[in-house]
Amino acid sequence: MTKQELERQLADLRLKWKVYPKSYLEPNWWKFKCDSLKATQIKEQIKKIDSGLEILAADLTNEQSEEMFK
Repeated sequence: MTKQELERQLADLRLKWKVYPKSYLEPNWWKFKCDSLKATQIKEQIKKIDSGLEILAADLTNEQSEEMFK
């Protein structure tokens, strides 16, 4: 994964949730929470790339690891 790919994934998530649910009673609340956690993981990966640390398999999201092993 390159930094540009990660930034693209993060931008896609931001576009997807421009209007996010305000309450857990809304039907999209849990999808939003899952995507929010995924965005947090992607941000951490970008920070590691910027600091020069190696990204380990444990740092990857499920979707990213599935992409790698296709």
